[in-house]
Amino acid sequence: MKLTLGQAAKEVGISKPSLSAAIKKGRVSAEKNESGAYEIDPAELFRVYPPSSKANDEPNSSHLTRSNPSKTGGKDEVDEVLALLLAEKDKAIKRLEEEKEQIRQDLEDQKEQSKRITLLLEDKSKSGAGEWEHSLKALESRIANQEKSAKEEKERADKILRQNRALKQALDAEKNKSIWKKLFG
Repeated sequence: MKLTLGQAAKEVGISKPSLSAAIKKGRVSAEKNESGAYEIDPAELFRVYPPSSKANDEPNSSHLTRSNPSKTGGKDEVDEVLALLLAEKDKAIKRLEEEKEQIRQDLEDQKEQSKRITLLLEDKSKSGAGEWEHSLKALESRIANQEKSAKEEKERADKILRQNRALKQALDAEKNKSIWKKLFG
């Protein structure tokens, strides 16, 4: 069962304008129905805002929330920063995975090319073509250097990926700290 904007605001104990702003900023997903009113999935709402047990008992809970912006404002800012950091981390991981896949493909291409050249070397060495042998050895050397370069690039990408995972763990640990630990260490 989807909630209206007013029902959702009461469930989490915030004002309707605050919830509407969160929807517009993309922190909470909501769909508009035929009449243009927001329909919010409770699971999506509670993903961002914890359910408020006082929301049903105290009709002025949204007023209390608005009257103390230092508590909610600081948490909202931290949440926004964390969301931005997570988005940047996800982009970096995606980019690194794409680079890693490209490096793998390049390495496979180089291996295939190396096999073809090796076959050519075997055929030419029997016929005694000296210039071709020299050219093919130069090509082998170049391919070996490219394979080494591709391997180093892959290792670098793996290292960056490991660093990003460590940063994500640190970010998750920071996100799980209480607001007091975040403010006072």
